Amino acid sequence: MKLWTLSSLLILLAGCSPDPVSTQVQLRDIALACHKYESKNLRFPFAEVDADSFEKVSTRLGWRVQILPFLGEENLKLYNRFNHNESWDSPHNLRLVDRMPDIFKSRHQNLPVGKTLFAMPKFSAENAEKYPNLLPMFAPGKPAKFGNIHDGSSNTIMIIELNPANAMTWTAPADWNISPDSPKSAVGNAWPDRIMVAFCDGSTLSLRNDISEEKLLGLATRAGGEIIDISECRITKR
Repeated sequence: MKLWTLSSLLILLAGCSPDPVSTQVQLRDIALACHKYESKNLRFPFAEVDADSFEKVSTRLGWRVQILPFLGEENLKLYNRFNHNESWDSPHNLRLVDRMPDIFKSRHQNLPVGKTLFAMPKFSAENAEKYPNLLPMFAPGKPAKFGNIHDGSSNTIMIIELNPANAMTWTAPADWNISPDSPKSAVGNAWPDRIMVAFCDGSTLSLRNDISEEKLLGLATRAGGEIIDISECRITKR
């Protein structure tokens, strides 16, 4: 018997109609799956790097595959079909790209099969070394866990919806590679008026499209010590 998550049911009912509420539920369910992953592994999923070089990022399966066991029985079966000893783009693993679960789909966008807009904030190796006190969810060699989200889990973005031009293959270890000088370059036009995010505490929010670069960077990093009034950054209407 197939077990439906709330986000899957809302997607089915909504069809292809743009609906920020269903997207918020998707983000919440993804965030809660990440919580379960952290509880079991004592860290959030992270982008692995070669021990000898920050520049050599692992080509293994990305975090969206890693959390599949925490997204229901059907997704656990899908997880077990991947070869976790091969890269995400091996012939075997590529055959599963078109099996992307509904929870990773942005139904309000006409994207190619297997493409997603849901990503975690990530620093390049260069920026991780240059800004050691900022650190987003993904930083080379520095996996996040609840204990080192010093800005507070309710003030730190875990997942964000990117611009359609930045869509990525859902199985790949690809994410929102933040430029500290222009963090909004990859977000802001998936919806006419908002940027959809989930915070590390599992809450979801529609941020204003006109949020400043400085505030978005502060919310996207976990240890910068910024004081940001979320009420000034959010959209309260549906």
